[in-house]
Amino acid sequence: MPNKKLAKRCTLIIDKNGVIAKIYAMVGNAGGHPAEVLDFVEKNLKN
Repeated sequence: MPNKKLAKRCTLIIDKNGVIAKIYAMVGNAGGHPAEVLDFVEKNLKN
């Protein structure tokens, strides 16, 4: 389906100071993406 149009998505992870901690510029796997984001937050932003 070459003419199929899909939304282009990105995710920004913002830390508690309002600083962008991570950018996922091209989210392709919407099914696995929430787990990927949660993993990043748990490893890098939890106190």
